[in-house]
Formats: sequence, structure tokens, C-alpha cells
Amino acid sequence: MYTIKILLRFTAALAVFACISATLVETKNPDTALKAINGYRLKAFRDAQSSGKQIDLMAINAEVTKMATDAIDGVEVDKVEPSTAYSWARLFSMAGRHKEACDLCAKYVATNPDAQEKFDAQILMLTSCNNLGEGKMLAATLPEITAPSVEASQSLLQGVVGTYADTIYKDMGLDAALKAIDKVMGQVKFEKPEDYAARMLPNFKKQNLRTADGSPLTDEQVKAFLVAQGRSLESSLEYQVADEKASLYKKAGKEDQGLAVLKKFVADHDAKDPYVPLANKKIAQVEMIGAPSVPLKYDRKYGDFNGLDQWLGKVVIIEFTAHW
Repeated sequence: MYTIKILLRFTAALAVFACISATLVETKNPDTALKAINGYRLKAFRDAQSSGKQIDLMAINAEVTKMATDAIDGVEVDKVEPSTAYSWARLFSMAGRHKEACDLCAKYVATNPDAQEKFDAQILMLTSCNNLGEGKMLAATLPEITAPSVEASQSLLQGVVGTYADTIYKDMGLDAALKAIDKVMGQVKFEKPEDYAARMLPNFKKQNLRTADGSPLTDEQVKAFLVAQGRSLESSLEYQVADEKASLYKKAGKEDQGLAVLKKFVADHDAKDPYVPLANKKIAQVEMIGAPSVPLKYDRKYGDFNGLDQWLGKVVIIEFTAHW
């Protein structure tokens, strides 16, 4: 009888503890913690600027990590309400707890939020997967993402070519990485340069941009600048794709295929395109390896060096210096 009473009391205590644990998750507000962190960041940047001191990003990031770690203390992922899961995911991510952040994002996405919120959560999932080195998860998640806007689709592509493709390559190989790039590139949205200029104009006007002589830029001058920027945006993204593909081919020991990608970019774009010289520079860097050296003559009146050709077949180290 005595044993049964102890067992009943122990069971009751467990029930109370479970209730307290669940209440803890419900009463802690992740948005309050996020607001505090954002407030701290803003104040830290403003204080540094007003004092004229260099911004100490390492110290700021360390404090943000500590604040996020304190905020998630005692929070159990499986007990988080789906409606608040994305906010909690952001905190777990800041604390470096990427596995939990990924799980929380998945829980939030399952609630079928609006397009922008769903996209934001999926991007955080990608970031978490990448930090974990989960190339397979990245490759599986990317096809499920639908960008809600022109800007979002372009940002996603930049994330793939700038970060995610390399992780997929390491985990799954060349073909999977190239497939991921092509999949996202095929969904990228572009807009007419004039539409881009109209969308960006209000933000640029707020910056009160001025000419070299200090006079304010007219709306027509800003529009002309933005139209030109809009024209180069598509080319910029295409160059980033070509450059990343060439890099992946090089890692896989297939430099010839990488060169073919860069040469196709050059062939498909006008010679005046600002990204064509960049592509040509990359091509030259690859092709010069193993190629004969350019002639290098020495025209000074002292020293024994007459030209590189006198050391044909030998290893030569060239040190370039300048005297001002």
C-alpha cells in the first residue's frame, strides 16, 4: 500500500512537471526576444558610429549568440506551437542550433503560411541545412521553394550559386550541384529595366543622392541610372551562374567543360556587357596554366637578364616590384 502511494505521488509530480514545461514554452515569447536582439544590434551600430569607433562585429555577434541562447533555454522543440515555430527557429539559428532551427522551420511551413512567410522560413531551412553540411537536404528542399517575387527569385539563385551548390557538390557530386543550379535558374524571374527603375526609384529618392558637384540628382538622372542597372542585372546573374559552374567543373577535374561554359557566356553577350571582360579574365587565367610564357624582355643597361627565352626549360620565379 505504501509503495502504491509513493508511485501515485511520483506520477502526479511528473504530470505537474510536464505541465510546467509546456507552460514555459507557451509563456515565453520568441518575438520579444527577437525584438530585444534587434534593438541591441541597432544600438551597438549607432553607438559605434556616433563615437567614431570601428564596429566590433565579433563582439556584437557574440552577444547576439548569448542573448539567443538565453532566450531558448528550456524550450523543447516538439512542444513549440507551429504558429510561433518560425520565430523560435530564428532564435535557435542565432544560437547556432541549426538542427532545431531546421525542424522548427519545417513545422512552420506545414501550417501553410502566406507565400512570403513560407519563403522566408524555407530560406532559413536552407541556411540551417548548409551550416550542417546537409547537401542532400538542400537538394531535396530547393525544388519545393516557390519565390513570391522577382527579388526573391533572384536572391534564391544568388544563394544557390554563392553557397548551396558547393555544399551539394561536396555531399552529392557534380551532377547534383549543376542540376540544383539549373532548377533554380529556370525559375528566376526578370523584369523590364523600366519596371525595375520604377520599383527602385522611391528608395533611391530617399537617399538624396547628389552629383560630384554636390547638386541633387534629378528624377530623370536617377531613372537613367536605374534603367542601366536593371539592364545589367540579368547579365550579372547569368555570369554568376557561369562562374560557379566553371568552378564546380574545375573541382571535378573537368576544366575544359568549365571553359566551355564561360566561353558560351561570352558568345551569348554583347562585347560591351560589363561582365564579358570578367569572363574573359577567368578564361585567360585558366588557359595560361601550362601555356608558353609571354615574351619578357629586359631593356635596362645593367644586369645579366636579357629575356625569359634564355631560361627555356627551367623553373623561373618572377618577382614584380615597383619603385615610386
